[in-house]
Amino acid sequence: MESALFSTTAQGWDLIETDDDDKAVIYNEETDFVDIADGEADDIFEESGTPSIKLFAPIVGEDSDLQRLASDSAVYGVTVEDADTDMGGEHGGLIYYCKILRNGYKNKYIIDKAGNLKGRRPIPQVYADDFFNSLTKTKEGSWVFNGRLNGWPALTRLELLSLEYHYQKKQAKFSKRFWKKSAEGKQDPQYPKPGYGFFKVEPKSIRAKLRAPAWTEVGYSKDNPGFVWYYSQFREGGARLAHGENIIAAVVGDSQRTGKPIPKAVRAHFFGHRYVKKKKQLKDPIEYHTGVLLEWDHGQYCTVLELAWLMGTMGRSNWLDDSGSKKPELYKVMPGCIKSPWFTTKNEIRIIDVEAKNLQEFEAYMQKYEKKRFLKPNIKYSGDVRISANSLDWIARYVLNYQLRDQRYSEKYHNCQSFAADLYSFLCAKVSVTPYVPVNSLYKQKRHMFLYKPEMFKKANKELSKKSERSLKKYSELETIE
Repeated sequence: MESALFSTTAQGWDLIETDDDDKAVIYNEETDFVDIADGEADDIFEESGTPSIKLFAPIVGEDSDLQRLASDSAVYGVTVEDADTDMGGEHGGLIYYCKILRNGYKNKYIIDKAGNLKGRRPIPQVYADDFFNSLTKTKEGSWVFNGRLNGWPALTRLELLSLEYHYQKKQAKFSKRFWKKSAEGKQDPQYPKPGYGFFKVEPKSIRAKLRAPAWTEVGYSKDNPGFVWYYSQFREGGARLAHGENIIAAVVGDSQRTGKPIPKAVRAHFFGHRYVKKKKQLKDPIEYHTGVLLEWDHGQYCTVLELAWLMGTMGRSNWLDDSGSKKPELYKVMPGCIKSPWFTTKNEIRIIDVEAKNLQEFEAYMQKYEKKRFLKPNIKYSGDVRISANSLDWIARYVLNYQLRDQRYSEKYHNCQSFAADLYSFLCAKVSVTPYVPVNSLYKQKRHMFLYKPEMFKKANKELSKKSERSLKKYSELETIE
């Protein structure tokens, strides 16, 4: 089948970072700074793993400052070249927010038992000197952070857009922006001291708005669009993970290397379950997570496909037995640039090979973890896969098309249920498929999005943002249709 933008490195599979220590913990955020929508720390209940490729080019020589980025620890004050400040354009890219603390400031919420700042916070945190000493001014006058922000492997190159001070009076919250990126570059960014602007005292913290490289608008890594990843734990040569367009290259490459045919899907099952939660919410009885289970012609294992929050996990999946271990196998094969704070308004699609060989074994697995991981698991629909191009590489192509056409995550309009309904309907040629209540009342079928190349829909596609269109067009071999 046609493929574009494939990396030949490791035949499409991401390289494994063997020295990547697990320091990822999901914490409850303190009451300060909870007004940020992306990266809130309430409930990460749609668990599964994520992939990526390093943001930096391969490092030559052991003495390089950037060599330290191989670990999970925070890295600041790195000396960089001009190429390491390239953001891929003035627009596009994921937006992050960072909490910059006054030097030496500590409280029980932000430090660990050793007295150091906790790593990998949902809202990254950093001391002022560490942050501002890691900024490099570009030829264009922008300021770019290089290092490893708060120990997040994905947060290694970020452009500073603005600095804000957040404060509270009685029950009301306020914010003031005191620095903003500008073409003139009249003022260098700095942590405010008494007498700086409207500041009478040195604040305990400020907030920075940061932009990742432009290509992160459409994918985990450069020249590899698509927030989709595939964890293949039964492949010859050991478990590996591929993401974006490289999934197809990896699947085809494995088939050519082993001489075995690419598996074909023969049965599909639309399943759903509620989550086991420590904190109860009113919407819990009507909130279901859903996905599609595929059975293959080889009968050796099945595959789960699900849609969830973008970067909404740290290498743990409810569909894998070792999810509760300190360092699951999925985490071990997961490269760094998707180990990032999550986004509750954007989606990714996860493809996970599971041990169950058929529906009966999959149902037994869900029953094994009932009231531990799942509540009321059930199969809503089952059917034969009727689409003619039903091999794994083609299914990956369909899923990539779908994800790139609509990258939102919305509880009402575009979520795990709408994806599962669309995918099952598409594969099995069923027109009456609906999600669970109450999502079914708002559901609008979009199974056509599996078929068509997203870069061909500049005007017709209302879901893809203008920034996404620009980024996706840049990485496409085709001309955009006017």
